[in-house]
Amino acid sequence: MNKKLGRKSGFFYVYKQAVEHFASLFNVIDLTCRKNDKIYIEANFWREKMDLSKLSTVYNIRRMQENDVSLILDLENGNPLYFNYCPPKPSKQSVLNDLQALPEGKNMDDKFYIGFFKGNRLVAIMDFIVSFPTKETIYIGLFMMNCKESGQGKGSLIINEVLKAFREEGFIKVRLAYIKGNPQSKRFWEKCGFIEIGIERENEHGKAVVLEKVL
Repeated sequence: MNKKLGRKSGFFYVYKQAVEHFASLFNVIDLTCRKNDKIYIEANFWREKMDLSKLSTVYNIRRMQENDVSLILDLENGNPLYFNYCPPKPSKQSVLNDLQALPEGKNMDDKFYIGFFKGNRLVAIMDFIVSFPTKETIYIGLFMMNCKESGQGKGSLIINEVLKAFREEGFIKVRLAYIKGNPQSKRFWEKCGFIEIGIERENEHGKAVVLEKVL
């Protein structure tokens, strides 16, 4: 079969003849664009069939659910500085809202609110959206450590491994934001290699400073 193959912005690019071959190869595929007999195929690695264990060699990872609210709330209550800059203080309802929060145009298949566990202990939480704001970008909406685990380099280790996994799956950039004036958040993300990209947006908490890292 005559076919050409290459990577372009997180997509697999093939001629029409190769569609059936790639459909069987990846199993979960969305046809997203047709132009001049060429088909762009997005392989949805980061949906239900995603292997979350690839995000860490140290911790067990799973998606957080409504029955995890008390675990999440305990972790968040241990980080009062964050909520000084990003009120209100955490509550059961705010956690439930976070578990469902989505940017416009995305759905729950694109959202991963995950927990990093060591045994039964919740070490960290992360909430990220795939292919937002662009197809090749992942947006981290929240990352927070258990206060008992902070200051030991564990947060940086988690982020480094997560970014490595994102890169291996073909994503090009990771974007996030922190509330201006929060020195703890600014220092941590800069330590992880994120840089400001000149975008600041007002929201209900204040001015959000957007950072980005090219993988």
